[in-house]
Amino acid sequence: MREKRKKKLVILSMLLMLVFMSVGYAAFSTTLIISATGNVTGHWDVRITNIEEVNKIGEGESAATPIYTNTTASMEANLYNKGDAVEYDITVTNNGNIDAKLDDIITNIKSDNDAINITFSGVSEQQELKQGASHTIRVKIEYNPYYSGDGEGSGEVEVILAYTQANL
Repeated sequence: MREKRKKKLVILSMLLMLVFMSVGYAAFSTTLIISATGNVTGHWDVRITNIEEVNKIGEGESAATPIYTNTTASMEANLYNKGDAVEYDITVTNNGNIDAKLDDIITNIKSDNDAINITFSGVSEQQELKQGASHTIRVKIEYNPYYSGDGEGSGEVEVILAYTQANL
């Protein structure tokens, strides 16, 4: 009887040990997966906020009211003699909370006239526009002083300002 009891005790302890080993193996072989969600609070809002004719030189005059959308501006001027010019200021404002930089100024000169020059000043490519700040870009549509012909001309330009996130 003693032998039977010892056998039962050994078998029971082995079964218990097997159960504990199974539970231990399962606990150690489990993969811990952590997932989370979050909100990004960045707000991108770089846009043209104004175009203004700031200077007429000679008999130069605006041919149409300058127009603009978010980052595109269009201007047109009539020029009659050498020395005539019209200058416009384009104001770009960063109303967002992400710093921006001017990646490129894309120009679409719609007048195919050698008598007309179109130039830009005030901002250079890669220049940063901090949040809450503004840039002013001067666009000058002028009669080419080196043009050998004569007669009036019209200069029309579309400017596209390509801003990207600064510090990338």
